[in-house]
This record gives sequence, structure tokens and C-alpha cells, in this order.
Amino acid sequence: MTFDSHQLWGGAQKGPAPQWRLAAQWVPPPQAQPWAPWLLEPASLTQRLRQHLPPVQVRPVFEGLLAPHPTENTVLGLEQDPGPTAWVREVQLLGAGQPRLWARTVIPHWSTHNPWSQVQTLGQQPLGELLFVWPDIVRGPLHVAHTPMGWARYCVYHRHQAPLLLAEVFLPSLLQP
Repeated sequence: MTFDSHQLWGGAQKGPAPQWRLAAQWVPPPQAQPWAPWLLEPASLTQRLRQHLPPVQVRPVFEGLLAPHPTENTVLGLEQDPGPTAWVREVQLLGAGQPRLWARTVIPHWSTHNPWSQVQTLGQQPLGELLFVWPDIVRGPLHVAHTPMGWARYCVYHRHQAPLLLAEVFLPSLLQP
């Protein structure tokens, strides 16, 4: 399985868009009950994964400039088709040697002066190690949905008014030892 932003956000070729809900107002249906503690985790998923399935590793899949998916533009409050000016980072998080999560980070208006520029140098370091350490980060509300890729959540973070979108997809192996 590879990360597919059209499956995560929806699109003409991949069927209807998932129904994203504010996590604070979401009542998990029965099929989501095993996933709910992960989806609603208020702290770092990396830390939670370290507690349940150590060791945690980050496997970078893609890093570079791309045009965001139209839904990502909407979530970030951007005009449609701003051009390939977003830094996109896609990774797998492995716990106990198995892929457990997909994560996609989108940082629009990319430049070396962007407050998120350190993300470009993360390599195999988890993004969560920055998001939950830097004191000047403001976290927006969590949103959850069931997507063709599986249960997922997203959140927009701000640092000095610059947004960063983090979407995480939970793989079935997350619930296995």
C-alpha cells in the first residue's frame, strides 16, 4: 500500500470525499471503537506508539515540493492551484518493525525563511518530536474520518502564523502486536 492523497481526501477518480468530523464532536461508531483511542490521542502519536510498539522508526517515502491536493488547500485556507510551492513529506511510522501509520505533512508557501523550514532536515526523525516540544506552536482542532485508506485524522498547526497540515492514516497493523 502506498500513500494516495486522492484516497485520503477524495477526488473524482477515487469516489466521494470522506466525511471529516471534528474529533471533539465525533461519536465513534462501533467499527471505530478499537481506533478511537488512537484517533483521539491529544498528545504525540509517536510517543503513544513508543509506549505500545517499540521501537519506533520513521521511513521517509517522499519529501519535496508538490502542489497540494485541492482539499489540502481548502483546509489550509489557500487559493486553489497556488502552484508547487508546498513542502510535502510523506512517511511511514514503524512500530516493532511493522508499518503502523502513514503521515503526510504539507507546508505551503515554502522557503528557507518559512518558520517550519527545519522539517526539511528531519530525515528519519519523527515530526512529533518537534510539534510537541516547540513552545510557539498553536495546534488547531483534530478532525477524523474513515477513508478508503483506513481511519485517519488531520490537524493544522501554526508557528508564527505559518500553517502546517499533518494528516495521519492508521494501518490495520496498528491494532496487532
